[in-house]
Amino acid sequence: MQLHVKVYVHGDVLLEPASVALGSVGKGTPAERAIRVTHTGRGDWQILKVASDNPHVVGTATEVSLQGGRVAYDLKVVLDKDAPVGHVREYLSLVTNHPQAKQIPVPVEGQVLAAISVSPASLFLGVLQPGQSITKQIVVRGQKPFRIESISADCKCLQPTAPKGDEAKSLYLVPVRFTAGEKTGRPSPIPCAKRAMPWGPTDGRPSGGSSCR
Repeated sequence: MQLHVKVYVHGDVLLEPASVALGSVGKGTPAERAIRVTHTGRGDWQILKVASDNPHVVGTATEVSLQGGRVAYDLKVVLDKDAPVGHVREYLSLVTNHPQAKQIPVPVEGQVLAAISVSPASLFLGVLQPGQSITKQIVVRGQKPFRIESISADCKCLQPTAPKGDEAKSLYLVPVRFTAGEKTGRPSPIPCAKRAMPWGPTDGRPSGGSSCR
């Protein structure tokens, strides 16, 4: 097992804050954050460009102050609307005119959320005896309020309980009851939820969908 550790030490460069925190954003929604980059010691210090290996993460640096040997830049970082669902863990590279520190890494972190997500992604039920039952809970979360109309499964051993009521919510706690059969082994039932969203993805009209696979 290997643990990869990245360290950058350069006393004349200060990042405030030390990283770019994009936070959690919905799929299709751009995000923009800014941090301050300050260099002390050389009045002619410059950020020549901001390089990124991720086409969905773009940075731009603008000089905002110059006082003696102290230079400050505002670094604006934009996550575009086409960024895929998942965690964002990137490093922007500030390319400078400093001969001993031509590139300064800036960590960027965030998460792009799906319109509707379920956690945990895999429900661990443990080891059961034949006929034994166990109830677990899953969390169904949406960017906007929606309704769960029904939940079904392809195995009778799995009994999810659909929420009651017509109120649209952005968060549901769904209990799932599993009863072990007489045969030993590893079943793989797949829950299937039919949902209704009061807003469609683009035109604002009611729309529905299913998480069946």
